[in-house]
Amino acid sequence: MPQQVKKQAPKTPAKQLSKKKKVLRIMMWVVIVFVLLVAFILAGYMNQNLTYYKSGMEKVKQAGFTEKQVTIQGYKTNYAEGPDNGVPLLLIHGQGSKWQDYMKVLPEISKKYHVFVVDVYGHGKSARLPKSEYTNVRVGALIAEFMEQVIKEPAVVSGHSSGALITTWIAANRPELVKGVVLEDPPYFSSIMPRAKKTAGGDLARVTHDFVSQKQEMNFQKYYVQNSNTLRSLVA
Repeated sequence: MPQQVKKQAPKTPAKQLSKKKKVLRIMMWVVIVFVLLVAFILAGYMNQNLTYYKSGMEKVKQAGFTEKQVTIQGYKTNYAEGPDNGVPLLLIHGQGSKWQDYMKVLPEISKKYHVFVVDVYGHGKSARLPKSEYTNVRVGALIAEFMEQVIKEPAVVSGHSSGALITTWIAANRPELVKGVVLEDPPYFSSIMPRAKKTAGGDLARVTHDFVSQKQEMNFQKYYVQNSNTLRSLVA
C-alpha cells in the first residue's frame, strides 16, 4: 500500500501572532543592549575627558610638585618644581602649550630627577614679551638666566618642538649651565625662502617632490636616504 503523507495543518493566526511577538521581543532586547552599551561607552569617554586634567594634576600634586613664580629681567616666569630626588632636569614645552602638558610624566620622572618645568614666555602664567623679543635667542637667554637664578647648577635640559630650539640655543651659548640635552622633535628648518632650501625641512620638501615625480623607486625611505642633501652633509 502506498504511504499516506500527513498534511501539516495550516498555522493559525494565533500561532503566527505569537511568533511575531517573540521576534519583536528579541529585537527589543537587542536594541536595549545596544543602547546600554553605547551609553556605557559614552559615559566612560565623557568621564575620562572631563576628569583627565583634574585627576592628572592631582597626581602631580601628590608627587610633590608646587607651582612658583620668579621675576627674570622684569618678566614674570611661572614654573613648577618637584622634589629634589636627583640631577636637575628642566623641561621646556613647545608652542601653544604650558607646563601642565607634562603632567602625565611628571610623577614618574620626579622619582629620579629634581624636575623644573617652565611656562615659556607668552604661554601659561608667564609674562607676555614685546613682539620684537619673541626670538629663540631672547627667550633662550631669559630661560638661561632662570637656570642661573633658580636651578643654580648644571641641569639636563629637555625641550619639545620649539622648546628643543630653545634648548639647543642654551646648550650652544651657555654650556656651563647644561649637563645634557634631550631634543624632542626639534624643527631644524625654516619656512622662509631662500633660507628654507638650505634647511632639513626644505630638503625634505624637495626630496618628496622628486619622489612623487618619478616611478622607478617606490620606497620613500630608501629614496630619501639616497637623495637627501641633509643626510649627505651629516656623513660627509
